[in-house]
Amino acid sequence: MSDNGNLLCVLGAMKTATTSMCGLVNSHPDVFVMCEVILNSNCPGRWGRRLVKAHPNTLPLFFTSRSAAYLTNYRRAYQYFASHGHGRSYFGDKIATIDSGFAKRMQDARVIFCVRSLPEWVAKDSVRAHYPLDANIAPFVVQYCKHFLESFLLDRVYHVRMVDFLANNRAIVDGVWQFLDLAPPPDAYEWWQTIGNYGGGDPKSSLNWWKGHMSSATGPKE
Repeated sequence: MSDNGNLLCVLGAMKTATTSMCGLVNSHPDVFVMCEVILNSNCPGRWGRRLVKAHPNTLPLFFTSRSAAYLTNYRRAYQYFASHGHGRSYFGDKIATIDSGFAKRMQDARVIFCVRSLPEWVAKDSVRAHYPLDANIAPFVVQYCKHFLESFLLDRVYHVRMVDFLANNRAIVDGVWQFLDLAPPPDAYEWWQTIGNYGGGDPKSSLNWWKGHMSSATGPKE
């Protein structure tokens, strides 16, 4: 396995079920995927501050030199948490943007890429509130498509369509664990029931991202 073989990222635009996917993969006791902590950011955001408060040794992971590869700090974070018995199989982050350039940065990590029908995405009220689509929808539509197409440049990627995630979640669950080459956890098909029930010593509990994303802690429905 490569140096980045234990790194797992959940990518996709906002409102494509990326947070729910974060909950799904975190149902496995040997997987720790953070939710928009974004290492290398120089200034920890809301979830990053919670991580640093609970684990002060992670603060240096938000700073990097120009010569360091993007995944260097994620690899260091994996080593830190795995040495404490957490995320021993996979560690990573959930990043919901339509920014380009991720394929080169992700190198040989594994990526679960979530995608939603473009007409549905641009019609979503929260998307329209986040992006100024009324001013000019064209550049955002182009960037959404560009972001999706770039995912096919990744060496190890598993694409998850939101329509499938909602309509046939059992098949998606099976596909995820097969992609990660892991035996499914005991609550694999009711993964949402595990969200927030990680135990006080588990670093997943320190982020409590699910309190800001309540929909991700419910079973998928069409």
